[in-house]
Amino acid sequence: MELKTPVLGTEEYAKQPLVFVNSIRRESEGDKTSQGSMAEGEENSGARFNKYKSGRLSDDNYQENDYIIYRLTEVIFNKAEAIMRKNGGSANQEAVDLINSSRKRSFAAADWEANKYTTAKLTLDELLAERGREFIFEGKRRTDLIRFGKFTTAAWWDHKPTGDPNKELFPIPQQQIAINPNLQQNPGY
Repeated sequence: MELKTPVLGTEEYAKQPLVFVNSIRRESEGDKTSQGSMAEGEENSGARFNKYKSGRLSDDNYQENDYIIYRLTEVIFNKAEAIMRKNGGSANQEAVDLINSSRKRSFAAADWEANKYTTAKLTLDELLAERGREFIFEGKRRTDLIRFGKFTTAAWWDHKPTGDPNKELFPIPQQQIAINPNLQQNPGY
């Protein structure tokens, strides 16, 4: 299906064709060079992601499926992580082979040798980074960061580390606490 009518903006680009940009800043106000931040985005800001492509049944790339919650690749990554943790945080060849079995599909044959993991390259920090790439937009990152001890201690983009372990738990909604006197609010809220 070819879209012949452009999608029009409704906010900063009201009634203008919406052109997505891969930056998150106030470009409509003339900011074309700053790093920007999550709080400064506009309606056209940020790359759009389409991991599971919709389409017609006749399209070879058709994947009109439900949101995937758990897939075989996660089982493979979990096994590799378990092997590494059992091995004091170091990768052995089995863990490397498991991760490489997934990673290989992202590289051309000519580039594979330079980009494959070895037991020296695959650390727990690198495994966390690879999980971030593999499971992007699958809702696993927060849990991974907590499990790897990085959620409250690491910095990313415009997130500053808080060092507050209470932030690893969500608050219990006040309405639920009011209904059930046995519940106590999680620390820090």
